Order: sequence, then structure tokens, then C-alpha cells
Amino acid sequence: MVVCKDWRIGFVVEVKDVKDARDGKEAGKMEAACHAAMAQIEENDYAAALRHLGVEKILAYGIAFCGKRCCVLAKQVNM
Repeated sequence: MVVCKDWRIGFVVEVKDVKDARDGKEAGKMEAACHAAMAQIEENDYAAALRHLGVEKILAYGIAFCGKRCCVLAKQVNM
């Protein structure tokens, strides 16, 4: 988690390593891993600590990577 100096914006980031995505189906596997990362953020309510601190806007990022390739999903978390 990251919080900006003024405590108005916070970020929650979950990163997934997709090791077996070099078989020509990288995009689909990496996108699925991004969705899994976002689901993990929501299911475990990682944003709760930021809400408790009074952060006004919370952004969640699900990131998947395989070697030098990367896929990112982002959304604002409901307060």
C-alpha cells in the first residue's frame, strides 16, 4: 500500500508472476492473473487499512508480469 503525503489518495497493489505464460497464450494468462490479483484485493479487503486512516480516494492495481511483459488492471475501490 502507498499513501500520498496529504492522505487524500492511496494505492493498493497486488503483483502476480506468471511463469508459464511463454507458450503463445501470454495475453490471456496475464489478463487472468490481473483479474485474480484484483479479486484478491477485494476478497481480503486490503483497502480497509487505508479507509481506517481516512484516505479519501483508494485506487487498486492488479499487475501481472512474465519476463519483460506486463499487464495492469486498475480501478477505484468503493468506500
